[in-house]
Amino acid sequence: MIRKVIVLLAFFLASIPVAAFASYTVNSPEFKEVTGQLYMDGHSEHELSTCKVRKIYNSEVLEMLNEGMQPDEIISHYTDVLGPAALKAPDNGINGLFAWLMPVAGTAAGGVIAVVAIRRMTAAKKQRVNVHDSVGTLPDGDFASFEEAFENERKKYF
Repeated sequence: MIRKVIVLLAFFLASIPVAAFASYTVNSPEFKEVTGQLYMDGHSEHELSTCKVRKIYNSEVLEMLNEGMQPDEIISHYTDVLGPAALKAPDNGINGLFAWLMPVAGTAAGGVIAVVAIRRMTAAKKQRVNVHDSVGTLPDGDFASFEEAFENERKKYF
């Protein structure tokens, strides 16, 4: 009789799905893995007790985990829906590399543009100074600049 009870109990326990016992909580490592990677629309660093957006994200992640989704599947779901902005840091693929290098390339391009513009302005200023220094009367008595002609006329009459 005891042997029949043990066999029936073993059969009953084996027939219950294991997933029914796996209930994820906020403290489970899978949950922390997923939420540690999500940006949560800028609310990932907010206090959980006061941030409604973070509570919604956390409840969605817990629901997905309890439905049987793996952490990688949840991350890919959010990146499919929200794009790469769903993650705190870009992925390591070609798109992630592009996202990491764009700010560096933009800063470098801005620096090059600034250097070229400053060099052109200083070169134009030097040319203007050199033109005024070398101005004199032309061979036929005309003056090369209005300022010089005005100054000569002022000297004649004053």
